[in-house]
Amino acid sequence: MSDSTDPLALATFTPSPAPGPLQMHIAPSHRFRKGRSGNPAGKARGVQNKVTVEARQAAAEIVDNPDYRAALKARAFAGRLAPAVEVMLWHYAHGAPKIKLDVDAKVTDVTKMTTEDLRAEIAELLARL
Repeated sequence: MSDSTDPLALATFTPSPAPGPLQMHIAPSHRFRKGRSGNPAGKARGVQNKVTVEARQAAAEIVDNPDYRAALKARAFAGRLAPAVEVMLWHYAHGAPKIKLDVDAKVTDVTKMTTEDLRAEIAELLARL
């Protein structure tokens, strides 16, 4: 590899002022401009990959098919679902469910709570779900 194409040829290694590992300094002419990195002509933000779009469409066709839904219902009642596959198909087809979690600032030291207090706290938390 020649020096002109060697990425390390663009960098200089100098010892750090304090004892410790070497620091790499990139020549200023080869740094990315502020707010820019990688391939500026690449895929725009928010644009989905073609394979992702096709996978979502295929999953939607499967889960929205009435025959599939009837078979799914039969498998569910028979207890023969493949949970991981079903979840993946539904997530690809319609997105993951939105989970809203309210977090309050109440912090309890559970190490100092009695068993009854712990059970009451758990019941209260379960009631909020």
